[in-house]
Amino acid sequence: PASGYRRAARCRRTTLLTELIHAEESRETAAAHKVLSSTTCNELSSPQAAPAHREDEDMRIPLVAANWKMHKNVQETVAYARNFAPLVATIPNVDIVVAPPFLALPALVDALESEGHSRIKVAAQNIHAEPNGAFTGEVSLGMLQASGVTFVIVGHSERRQLFHETDVTVNEKTRAAVEAGVTPIVCVGETLEERESDMTSEVLYRQ
Repeated sequence: PASGYRRAARCRRTTLLTELIHAEESRETAAAHKVLSSTTCNELSSPQAAPAHREDEDMRIPLVAANWKMHKNVQETVAYARNFAPLVATIPNVDIVVAPPFLALPALVDALESEGHSRIKVAAQNIHAEPNGAFTGEVSLGMLQASGVTFVIVGHSERRQLFHETDVTVNEKTRAAVEAGVTPIVCVGETLEERESDMTSEVLYRQ
């Protein structure tokens, strides 16, 4: 990552949180398809292994979330989504979430719904725990819900490292999201320094 902050990829809600790295525009669609294909597990590529329907309610469904960070304007987001959505339309038994920058959220929701790609859910990259107030530059859960957003990333390593989020604020945001009916993707994990100091278990337990 840009911050040089390496973490273990663990999320409370997700089986897997994958961040798609956007290289040259001509390679993005192919790269996204490759990530999704590889993370649904080999069994899902076999017709005999994966059931066509989720008949077993206890079966764990992988979730693949693409955090776009501070990449793509509104027009680029919509164009990418229209190219990306057909590529994953037939991939079975995996939940797909895309997290663009704030400004692109409403346009992405509208684009996916208008073209019938409802299986791709939209996430925000951050939220404020309070429903409203004098919090310049922040976005509330109610604002996200009004835009059709159903997921939110909480506690990303870059938010913790660069913007000094703590376990306390991550907990507050997570509780607020659950109470509002928005699904939080809660990121946890140790830093490289903590891992090398054999503190992984301690850090994860604390978080």
